[in-house]
Amino acid sequence: MSGTEKRLFELLQKLLPLLEQFLYVLNSEKDALTRLDTQALLDVTAEKNQLLDQILPLTTRLAESLPQGTSLSAYLRPHLKQPDERAQLERFIQLSEQAEKQHLENGTTLMRLAQINEGLLNILLGRENESPTYDEKLKGRRTSIGGASLGKA
Repeated sequence: MSGTEKRLFELLQKLLPLLEQFLYVLNSEKDALTRLDTQALLDVTAEKNQLLDQILPLTTRLAESLPQGTSLSAYLRPHLKQPDERAQLERFIQLSEQAEKQHLENGTTLMRLAQINEGLLNILLGRENESPTYDEKLKGRRTSIGGASLGKA
């Protein structure tokens, strides 16, 4: 391996345990969202932010070290001769994909819960006309004052 490949692989090795922790935290976040456990969500968010503070500088260095327009996998794979090196690259890719998917799912769940919460608060505060509704194509839209009350979310 040349100097660039070696630096990239060392960054990958530093990121692997952090990605494993991050995925664990994301799964804990999913569990807390499922249980609607506010305190657990606050704790998980703090832990997630600490991990991101460690992960982001390393991923930035990784991206800056790659030749422009080249993926890590495409660049490193031909230079990795040892089976355990290839396994680490595959594990890195797998963890990255799983973390991205779980992070997006959790974000979507949080947005939906926030929308539900907003709608309930509007109803409780007597502002039903400000609650989101759906048109005939089930696309979200806001009603104006005096709008129809059917289809409220």
